[in-house]
Amino acid sequence: MSPLPEPRPIEIDESLWPLLTIRYRGVTTASQYAELLAARSRYLDRRERHLILHDMSQSSSMSSGEQRRLQAEWMKQEDARMRQWVVGIAFVTDSVPLRLLLSVIQHVRPLTMPNAIFPRVSEALPWIVAQLRQSGLDIGSPSLLAHFGLEHGRSLG
Repeated sequence: MSPLPEPRPIEIDESLWPLLTIRYRGVTTASQYAELLAARSRYLDRRERHLILHDMSQSSSMSSGEQRRLQAEWMKQEDARMRQWVVGIAFVTDSVPLRLLLSVIQHVRPLTMPNAIFPRVSEALPWIVAQLRQSGLDIGSPSLLAHFGLEHGRSLG
């Protein structure tokens, strides 16, 4: 029996477009993070409004100085396109240090689109649905619940 493949440190899921889910697992290297930023630019190239869910609930480390530098450069380069095409960003982490870091970063350099930090994906979903609807976009609550393995009887607003 062959071993299961190791999960990728960063997985991008566009199956619920216009919701783009980015999942972080374990430790992400600077080169893997650079690949993520290149992929994000390709999504902006689509010129379609979308919302991003950064799921860091399985990440085992905070970003390195190199990753923060890459992020800052990328944000400066892509700022106008982010403002035009990204209708919101949800961050999910139950790590108190990471939540604090995200809050500090948001205070120092605020994002120009609606954003929020949640401890669990289930708590982020009502906000995501509301942001998508407010932007004239929709996925459908039942498909969101099923996609994230949540109970079918729960309403997302």
